[in-house]
Amino acid sequence: MTIQDIIKNNILFQPLEKFEIPLAVVSDINKPLWLTKRFSDITGINSATTDVFAALNVSVDSLLKENFFFAPNIFGEINIFAVKTEDEKFYIIFINEAKSLHGILNQRLQNITNFAHDLNNILMGILNGSSALLSEIPAGSPDSHLISSLHSNSQRAVDLIGKIMSRGEARNSKKSRINLTNLLLDLQNTVNSLSDKDIEFVFSIEDKLNAVTANYSDLYRALLNLCTNSVEAIDNKGRIFISASNLEKTKPGSSSDKFVRISIRDTGSGVEKENLDKLFDAGFSTKDSGIISGIGLNIVKEIIEDHKGTIELTSEINSGTEFIITLPARIDDEKPISFNPEEKTILLAEDEKTILLLLKDLFESYKYNVIIATTGKEVIEAYEKYQNIDLFVIDRKMPVMSGLTCIAKLRELNCNKPIILTSGSSSVDEDFDYGSLNIVKILTKPYDFIELLEIVKSLIAV
Repeated sequence: MTIQDIIKNNILFQPLEKFEIPLAVVSDINKPLWLTKRFSDITGINSATTDVFAALNVSVDSLLKENFFFAPNIFGEINIFAVKTEDEKFYIIFINEAKSLHGILNQRLQNITNFAHDLNNILMGILNGSSALLSEIPAGSPDSHLISSLHSNSQRAVDLIGKIMSRGEARNSKKSRINLTNLLLDLQNTVNSLSDKDIEFVFSIEDKLNAVTANYSDLYRALLNLCTNSVEAIDNKGRIFISASNLEKTKPGSSSDKFVRISIRDTGSGVEKENLDKLFDAGFSTKDSGIISGIGLNIVKEIIEDHKGTIELTSEINSGTEFIITLPARIDDEKPISFNPEEKTILLAEDEKTILLLLKDLFESYKYNVIIATTGKEVIEAYEKYQNIDLFVIDRKMPVMSGLTCIAKLRELNCNKPIILTSGSSSVDEDFDYGSLNIVKILTKPYDFIELLEIVKSLIAV
């Protein structure tokens, strides 16, 4: 029986059609005898192809010396087996897609992502540690400046790594509770090195400035770009005024909304009236063609609008320009919650021990009782041992038993206590039914300690 008889009678080959395997059988004159749909899809080769090896860019001379041949190819690693019988000769071709150019690039991207994830965990330890220190050190103390700088730079690094870990996928930037005063102080430390001109920066920040929900790096970048534009608008000597204040807008019916108003005003050359409406257009610039700096005012506007804010400008020739940004303030629950933390127990589950111990120290400093676990299995064991746990904070990715599996197991054991799920990734599986596990909150790292404490307080006092 020849190979063509076997193919014609669907012996052996019919089952293979059900699997998405890139496989083909080729005659001794290089024409396809049989091929799977997957083979055809990735190579473009079909039953009408006259020379399979030419289409694969494989030299037949290599096959004349050996009965087996493999070589890297854009489609993958090409494996060719030469089969000889007394009556005929044919070739079996299998493509290992895992070793395709696409597969290799994906592997390299995965390696970068893995590295970014490890680095992100280290930085989150620094970020959360500096946040804990800032909550303990009085504002204005000699050490607060250094720790604030460490905290803000760690925050920006974590945000940048988050962009790497997203693999360039389109997504909204991760936002969290931001202490705008710290961000502006960080900006103040940076702007003095923007230029060698004789420029004085004058900062005015209202006490107890409202917090905002923002991406630290994006907002910082937008404000820094506006400061850079102001520097470039001043010829040799001038002043740049940066102020921030709380703003309350009253609505009809006596209700009001809270905002933060940020102003960046310079004493520069100003902008021509005919150009005012064009400044936020993509590609438009009043700078000399040889000057390339900043991210562009259109990007600044996109960042502000992504934060549900507005940006406006006024300008006069030879009198300067002012940008006014209005951002919605973060509305935190201001109702006092009365309870005794010493009577409450929190279970923290986190396999990154640096983060775990930081959270443990944080909650213990506020008089909570804390039980720690590094795997989902340890969580279940702790629940079965201690029945007085009031709240669970469980990381999504843990060894031995994942966070979601652990939570499902807790619910099977009739645990009805509130559970917070934490994740190092800003993206969650949209297809997963988190509500079925009664997860009350999903938090992404790094944590904002003030926000975390407020959430825990609101849940644990119920």
